[in-house]
Amino acid sequence: MLSAGILFPPAAAMAQDGPAFEEFEEFVDPVDEVGAPPASTAADFEADPYPVSDAVAARDEALFADPAAPGAPPELRPTSVVVAPIRSVSRPVPPSSSAALPVTGTIPLLVDREADDRAAYEPAGLRLGSFQIDASLTSGLGVSSEDGAHLYTAGELRLTSDWDRHALGLTLQGSTERPFDGGLKDPVGSALLDGRLDITDVDRLGGTIGYTFYREDDDSVEVEASGRRSDVHTLSTSLGYERKAGLVGLDLKGALDRTIFTADSDRDEFLLSGSMRLTLDSGATLRPFVEAGVVARLPDAERDEDGYARRGLGGELKGGLAVDTDFVSGEVAVGYARERLDDDRLEDIHAVIGEGELIYSPTPLAAFSLRGSTTIEPSAIAGATGSVTHAVDLGFSYAIRPNIVFDAGAGLSYEDYTGFDRSVLTTRVTAGVSWRLNRTVELSLSAGHEVTDERGPGAVDNRDTRVLAAVTLRR
Repeated sequence: MLSAGILFPPAAAMAQDGPAFEEFEEFVDPVDEVGAPPASTAADFEADPYPVSDAVAARDEALFADPAAPGAPPELRPTSVVVAPIRSVSRPVPPSSSAALPVTGTIPLLVDREADDRAAYEPAGLRLGSFQIDASLTSGLGVSSEDGAHLYTAGELRLTSDWDRHALGLTLQGSTERPFDGGLKDPVGSALLDGRLDITDVDRLGGTIGYTFYREDDDSVEVEASGRRSDVHTLSTSLGYERKAGLVGLDLKGALDRTIFTADSDRDEFLLSGSMRLTLDSGATLRPFVEAGVVARLPDAERDEDGYARRGLGGELKGGLAVDTDFVSGEVAVGYARERLDDDRLEDIHAVIGEGELIYSPTPLAAFSLRGSTTIEPSAIAGATGSVTHAVDLGFSYAIRPNIVFDAGAGLSYEDYTGFDRSVLTTRVTAGVSWRLNRTVELSLSAGHEVTDERGPGAVDNRDTRVLAAVTLRR
């Protein structure tokens, strides 16, 4: 299943992308012409494993965690693997993180007095041979106007290689809420093993093997229609080839996903997807690209319990621009996607798609982020082909002091079903502050309000206000 809601990045720092909030005194570019950090980089500066713009990553996820709206691997997303796995809008997205949309290129790392001040609060991590280990644990007390008080717990363990050539990484993440009245709410977990093989200076192979788990939301349209709430398990693997030589760069990617719904076997499926991207790279700050992708949906059952044949074939075509300057970094793309199922009674599902992320840092201490996505999700509702979700999120971060960061965000998503009279409009606002006491301990306080407006027969509107106070320990 796919999901598209993307929140402004919060405090537990589950993502690594983000602008450095330092004054421009010395410019250090850790990325060579093919995107690999040179061996001398580590000696030139101390990298920040928890950038200021990411110092708010798990907190807002805790406020409005949407287990049906996973973000990794996301559309056009960056990973430690140069050749990222294919992310068609029609393929299921794992539910681990919510803020990992595309940032093409690397925001320049800057070295100055501000960086020196921040270094006193940066966790050093652990060394294991040629690997770096970073771990964090977040625990907090939350209050929701809809669900009452609960304990929030999240953890992350990241293992990253430190090699001159090639790369290997392992990331484990998980979070859950435990209401005071008992039970376990919204458990989410993921594991990702990714690697990169540098064949030549301009040719690379990359691959991933991943697993994700989440529990469907009681308020989701699929659960309301079927009356069955599933634990969702997804196994995925991907392989890609990248060539960066001359004016035109080439990216070929393919992926295979296996999704299992514990309470609704009619929805169990394999999803096979592939894409090709061509990028015009003349050395300018703007790099146009075009990308085409195909997807084949293969449910286990030839027909579901309502007699519909839901095997299908789809494709998408999009074009966009990647930008990488001192102040602006990211990429945006627009295009068109369509999917056709075998059953003639089900309408084709199609949409104009838009996706990407832009990060703007007008000063070393402030950053604005704009993220957008389009996702296509299958459906098991009788007569429904699936749904299309458009989402956009705006975020702002400001470093009040080297160890104190304020952030705010606003988001909107619209989900519309094909073949079923139902649409869902969701809006949310969040704000919070995080305070690092030292390299190990961080305190955070955040609040948010979310409004869900459903249209159609049996629609139910929801309002939810949440507050979370948390402590994060890092090593």
